[in-house]
Amino acid sequence: MIEELSANAGDVLLLDAGNLLFSRDGARELLQQDVVTARGIYEIYEDLGYHAIAVGPYDLTAGLSTITDLSGSVPWISSNIITQGGEYIFPPWVLVEFEKQKIGIVALTATPRIVNDNYKMLEWRDALTDVLTRISPDCDAIILLSSLDTATNQQIAEQFSDISLILTANKRNGNRPPKQIGDAITSQVQSRGRYLGVLTFPMGLKNLLTDNKKTENFQYRSIALQPNLEKSQAIDKKVAEIQRDIAKIGKRAKYQPQQKTQSDTSNNQSEISSYRTCVDCHKETVARWEKSPHGRAYQTLVDNNQQYNLRCLPCHVTDSANQKATGVQSMQADDLNYKLLHLSSEKQSVSCSACHPGSGLHAKNNGNLRYLQKVSLELCITCHTKELTADFNFNKKKKDVH
Repeated sequence: MIEELSANAGDVLLLDAGNLLFSRDGARELLQQDVVTARGIYEIYEDLGYHAIAVGPYDLTAGLSTITDLSGSVPWISSNIITQGGEYIFPPWVLVEFEKQKIGIVALTATPRIVNDNYKMLEWRDALTDVLTRISPDCDAIILLSSLDTATNQQIAEQFSDISLILTANKRNGNRPPKQIGDAITSQVQSRGRYLGVLTFPMGLKNLLTDNKKTENFQYRSIALQPNLEKSQAIDKKVAEIQRDIAKIGKRAKYQPQQKTQSDTSNNQSEISSYRTCVDCHKETVARWEKSPHGRAYQTLVDNNQQYNLRCLPCHVTDSANQKATGVQSMQADDLNYKLLHLSSEKQSVSCSACHPGSGLHAKNNGNLRYLQKVSLELCITCHTKELTADFNFNKKKKDVH
């Protein structure tokens, strides 16, 4: 969740409320390439000159050591993650000079799904009370970066009058323009780097420091990053480096000796057949499919040197392990390494079995329709998620799937 605060004088304060490194809260589903990507994200934030990043629960997915190793010019902050002995692991706050004012930035981290033995979480109310008592006398304004739920953030706004602004990291609520709650202004942008939220103080920072904190005293906009962000040569170079590192990891996995996995012996394997088995009865349909985006799905990865990217592969190939369920999230890392990277060329596409579960049995049983399942919205959105294809229209697109 990224936010930019700016004032008339041209000062810019860059902050992130957390949950930027990983898209899931569970180490079981983590891949080596995810850690490589996380390091690249942090280095990009350094290049951009961010002032602070809050630790979110998803940022802890790879373990505490992974995020503490990412220590550079941009401080991670959390006011409620401590050691078993009661010491702060991250700075509980940072002080920043902004428009000739001293701004205190504090952070509260939501409790991860799994808390390791090497740290524990303070109750948010106790943590916040302690930090505010210590820094409020020295600050002109205080900004809270929070990954707690919406109801808790509202309680904070109502109970802690020292806080001027709350920027939140909550995947459920998307872009939220500034809203006044108690003495604080709250705001949020959509997660995972999709938008940049910009709050501007046309009359200067005094609107944040006084009782004039009203939403009409701010200008707010959310910028969709992918289509609108100006190209940066340095960032493009860093992204290219990340992609090369991911390709190296995938190549190493592909050319290691292949191992048997549980899904190799699954009964579902009998349902997966080559699209060539469909040609005898559906010659024209297969010919159209070969030229379609589904028919060229794997080739698009090759064209962009992403054919070793284990986060991309599940939606660009056809295999029993990803055919009916939730793609990469339902699979162990070993399954991904030794199955999706070793598929035959006939399964390197989104073929008949991917969209029509049971088509393999349908073909084996002389076209018996009881084995063939219809294309469903539930199946399509395992790959065509809102995050990846926001404009996906099932009723329109299903006409193209024969």
